[in-house]
Amino acid sequence: MKNIIFTILVSLFLLCANAEENRFVIEFEYPQFKGDFYVSGRVSFPPGAVLSDKNFSVHDSLTQEEIPVMVEISEKWPDGSILDASVHFAANSSRRKDYVLSYGEGVNRSRSFTQVSTLPIVTASIGNSPRTEESLDMEVGQLIVKVDRSVDFRYYWYLLPMFGLLFLAVCRARRNSKS
Repeated sequence: MKNIIFTILVSLFLLCANAEENRFVIEFEYPQFKGDFYVSGRVSFPPGAVLSDKNFSVHDSLTQEEIPVMVEISEKWPDGSILDASVHFAANSSRRKDYVLSYGEGVNRSRSFTQVSTLPIVTASIGNSPRTEESLDMEVGQLIVKVDRSVDFRYYWYLLPMFGLLFLAVCRARRNSKS
């Protein structure tokens, strides 16, 4: 009887140890306007940490309320677990909250969405990852293109092998016609 109880307790301990939950803090700046917007960010996971897109979720850090999330998986590890994913969720600038992303075998996401509406997007840093920019406007200055019209041999170097091949073809044709 003691062995059975001991076996059950060890099994429960190992099951709880494997059902680990890890957390990433989601950092972003709230926009100046009032209303809804989407928070979007990329997150990378270690090998074997997230086996399915259901094994991570976004929560309010104070109330632990689960936030509906849209997930796009970008890459997978060779073992089939998720390497890189894009996470999108709705937020409101009138109700400011701190969000965390929980992941692991013990996490089971129940709320998600697939249809998006036309709302502004704010990029986020998830787990100290760099923020991604969807549009990048970079001033590069003036573009100058020069075309050299000089008649120089180095501009026609490709003609030399062509004339050589043509000469060899003519010589071979003459040799074959004589025989």
